[in-house]
Amino acid sequence: IRANQLQQDGKYFELVQLADWITKLQPRSPAVWRYQAWNMTYNVAVKFKDPEDRWRWVRRGIELLRDDGLAYNPRSAELYHELGWFFQNKLGYVLDD
Repeated sequence: IRANQLQQDGKYFELVQLADWITKLQPRSPAVWRYQAWNMTYNVAVKFKDPEDRWRWVRRGIELLRDDGLAYNPRSAELYHELGWFFQNKLGYVLDD
């Protein structure tokens, strides 16, 4: 609930800190990593108009999933699938400028 409120209030950097704590509390839960990375990559990134700012959030979501989520869950097909989806939709397709 708090994370959603931070996002609605535009407090994205506080949201990142809270997401970090959430993933540290449940590091073996692929669903937690998937949601936090997806939220940064899709929901937060679109709040910014500057392409460099948007890319920063997309990259952070990808790095969260790839570097951290998969380190704790190396056998999670769910996380590999989500990572591939991010690359396809955000980098290899016309979904985002």
